Amino acid sequence: MRSSRDDGTYRTEHAANCPHCGEPHHYVEIKFQGENDPGYWEVDCPRCNQPFVIELNNPLESGSKLCKQIKARHEKSFAGDRSTVAHDVFRHNIDLNLNVWRFNYSATPLYQCAKGSADLERLAKTALGNEISAVVKAYHVAQNYLLKGGPHHDYAVVRVPVECSCGGRHTATFYARLLMGAGTGPTSENDFLLADVSGAKFEETLDGIVSKDDAMDLLEKLIIRWNLLAEQILIVSPFVGTTFMSSEKQLAVWEWLLGILDSEKSIFLTRGATWTAYRKAMEEDGISVNLLEKFGLENRLVAMDARKQDFHAKFFAGISESVCEVMSGSANLVRGPSVENIGFKAMNRPAFEERYLERMKLKTPLPAPKRASKYWVLIDREPEGWRSRPMFDVPYIERPKPNTLPESSSDVGAGH
Repeated sequence: MRSSRDDGTYRTEHAANCPHCGEPHHYVEIKFQGENDPGYWEVDCPRCNQPFVIELNNPLESGSKLCKQIKARHEKSFAGDRSTVAHDVFRHNIDLNLNVWRFNYSATPLYQCAKGSADLERLAKTALGNEISAVVKAYHVAQNYLLKGGPHHDYAVVRVPVECSCGGRHTATFYARLLMGAGTGPTSENDFLLADVSGAKFEETLDGIVSKDDAMDLLEKLIIRWNLLAEQILIVSPFVGTTFMSSEKQLAVWEWLLGILDSEKSIFLTRGATWTAYRKAMEEDGISVNLLEKFGLENRLVAMDARKQDFHAKFFAGISESVCEVMSGSANLVRGPSVENIGFKAMNRPAFEERYLERMKLKTPLPAPKRASKYWVLIDREPEGWRSRPMFDVPYIERPKPNTLPESSSDVGAGH
């Protein structure tokens, strides 16, 4: 992906395969309008542990997500063994793992007051907007503090008091990724995502007959919630779109789904024919799936290729050791005006495994979720004003305990 800045620098995405094992390494090459310094990196491949060389311009300014694998940067031409140089290099503008998380306040509300059915989402956004200057300032204070060193903190989580029209008091929980660097981070309430409002009536809101459009909007808001709160997200649906859709429209559904899921913690289980249809639609759109796979550019959920043939169940779950939230119903992953039934239930992990995972009779168990960072930053209001403080191994929100299985069944272990 080539992008320019006001100062005349250009950033170009590259993928270079290790000459020993073919493992892709992704990096960004920086170029200037004026003079550029040719050079190279000495890189240790994390897959085969063999050293190799990536030749590029401006090796000191260019960067990679795998900074720890870059052992040395040289502003001179490489004069060593050419067999160690990565020659299989691909310059591209593809990011199929790009997250496009936005909370749609105009869609049917997920968070409604349990007493009076008021739309808590708009009230929460207004409450955050009224304090946004102080919240953003507290975010930047946390940035400056963490830039001095220490463990990586994933998110800034904001707790905002909300007053309902019924007189009730709620707490809204918003979040944003904690980005390091000058000029980064949220600037308005639209840059924070709503993950929870205390006192919302989930089981009533997510129960009944709704349009396909509303079902997908509610699922999207649940996924935005689970991207923060869940340890793992499981999407189970035999179909994406319909067999009558054009490739372009099918891809639009796939892009929506893959764009809202955190690929680091999500699993999409579907039929083999659905994965095949996705690859066919990509090829018809002029995108070589083989090329994406060669350079490690495919979406990580697609690369996982989780599949099962003999099922028609549709359910979507945010899974954690302490609680699992499950939305289920008749709707496939497609929008439209026709109606579907939906339902919602929160339960403990043993109940979820018994009622859902075991009855799916999967040939292989779900992969373990990637270990998430337990470090985050809390932004909340104290009597003296808004503040930010680092947190470790503390829940983002306090949730009521879900219903448990009968006493004869196993329960969640101590400490969870």
